[in-house]
Amino acid sequence: MSTGQHHDEGLRRAVSAARQGSDHGVEWLWNRWARAVVAFGRVHGLDDPEGVARVAFDRVLVQLPEPGEEQRFARCLFGVVRVRIAEVEADRPLRIEAGAISRDTAAALRRLEDIDRELILLRAIAGLSRTDAAHVLGIDVDDVGPREAAALQSVRNHILEPT
Repeated sequence: MSTGQHHDEGLRRAVSAARQGSDHGVEWLWNRWARAVVAFGRVHGLDDPEGVARVAFDRVLVQLPEPGEEQRFARCLFGVVRVRIAEVEADRPLRIEAGAISRDTAAALRRLEDIDRELILLRAIAGLSRTDAAHVLGIDVDDVGPREAAALQSVRNHILEPT
């Protein structure tokens, strides 16, 4: 069994167990995704990324995907987190936390279009697949590769610019 198949099977079992009220299933999901959700929120400068992670998990756990649709868990989870980030960012200017990433990287990310920045963060920080990132962002999966490549090149160029 490949690593991807093993992960898919673990996800399927965890979602199924969580759907049946098992703390073990919920714990597996938390252990698998919490660090990524917290890091994603921290990079966005949320004051309480752990609290946002708990709220996101609570919201997604009450509406777990149906059997056979377990891959939707991450899509739903990061969708909820992005809504919270949008609510917070509507009240203040964009604040990418340099403490979570290098100052050069933060500056380079700030220069990207919002959707490209989100794509890079969903892929690099959250570890979402191209398909899941496309779903969360509401873009065509065929657009992910070119957008991601261009955004990464822009970040690289900014970081490597002589100061």
